[in-house]
Amino acid sequence: MASQNPGPTGSPVVDTFSSNQELVDQARDKDTTPFDYIIVGSGAGGGPLAARLALAGKKVLVIEAGSDPARTKSLGYPEAELGEVTRVPGYQGAATEDAEMSWMFSVRHYADSARQARDQKYNKIPIDPNTGQKLATKFLDPHPHNGGRQGILYPRSSGIGGCTGHHAMITIAPNDKDWNYIADLTGDESWRADRSLRSFSR
Repeated sequence: MASQNPGPTGSPVVDTFSSNQELVDQARDKDTTPFDYIIVGSGAGGGPLAARLALAGKKVLVIEAGSDPARTKSLGYPEAELGEVTRVPGYQGAATEDAEMSWMFSVRHYADSARQARDQKYNKIPIDPNTGQKLATKFLDPHPHNGGRQGILYPRSSGIGGCTGHHAMITIAPNDKDWNYIADLTGDESWRADRSLRSFSR
């Protein structure tokens, strides 16, 4: 855990603390906390939000459960350089299966177990691709109809950057009709495809 506040040039500066407990003690009391905002998760939403708030002069505490993939050795690919599986486009398969940065969750797409079982990606007992072993119970689908042992493997990324670490810098623009649907739904014309794609291309 660390906090961000604006440096002399306006860029965020990370303050380090002697222990996580020090941060917890400071953040615990809303009346005395030095932080203006506390953000849980440093993914695609939390990370940029924390940086923008810091640039706006706010003191921000970011809490992240995972490690820093850029500074952590890959468990699945020990021959790789630090952070290589998250930096190189096209390596998202390696990043997704890397035990150092993956939470191997299992999910359901259908409430009906018979319908769910017809899904070609459905596993009665999901297997960890890093070890070939059955996944621990805590990662399995808790649906009562299957005893918490069935589902579709759905890895989620842990660590700084969140699931952007699994994307390997690959971003795909939505179909125009998706942008326009949001515009129609919200009444906000800034969502129109021709306008949204200009922001997307930046």
